[in-house]
Amino acid sequence: LTYKELNKKANSLADYLVKNGITNKDIVGIVLSRSFDLIIAIYAVIKSGATYTLINTSLPKKRINYIINDTKAKYCIINNENADLVDTPNTINIDNFDYDEFNCANQNRTYLNNLCIIYTSGSTGHPKGVLLHKKGILNLIQAFDKEMDISKFKRILGIASISFDMFAFELFHSTLFGNTLVLANKVEQKNPIAMSNLIKNSNI
Repeated sequence: LTYKELNKKANSLADYLVKNGITNKDIVGIVLSRSFDLIIAIYAVIKSGATYTLINTSLPKKRINYIINDTKAKYCIINNENADLVDTPNTINIDNFDYDEFNCANQNRTYLNNLCIIYTSGSTGHPKGVLLHKKGILNLIQAFDKEMDISKFKRILGIASISFDMFAFELFHSTLFGNTLVLANKVEQKNPIAMSNLIKNSNI
């Protein structure tokens, strides 16, 4: 997925969100597995001005809907594979979304707002949402670049679970520097041999 394609699709989806009432006071749930669509949805929500919360599709359905209700998410972005996991009627099925329908595809939307809500595992009871600010992520990225010169590495491996804060770091420290993010799949995340092969084959 090129940056041009990502930007065009994110702008179109952001335009749809805004035209359907999303504001910088709203939260949008994203219930998608690791994919191009996930990255497009994240940037679309940011461009709409809203705050996103990533909900891991491997969670039990009850936990997924608890998070949706707890955040009071105005919409949830889903796909055909995960549609049955979400009870709320306010969904946007990205598999059925027509990116060409919205004429703002090349008009960049830029907003400064909260970034995302990350939920704890809930091992001691109900999971709790923690708000991450854009400023905090940007400070972290700049610190890593200052100390380890990470911007010079052109291909970055993404292995963190999407429900962890390090996923946001992996995503933004690669894309904001214009580098390539290679998302490991479920097997490559957990199997050292598969991960090693991915590193070698993708020239990480």
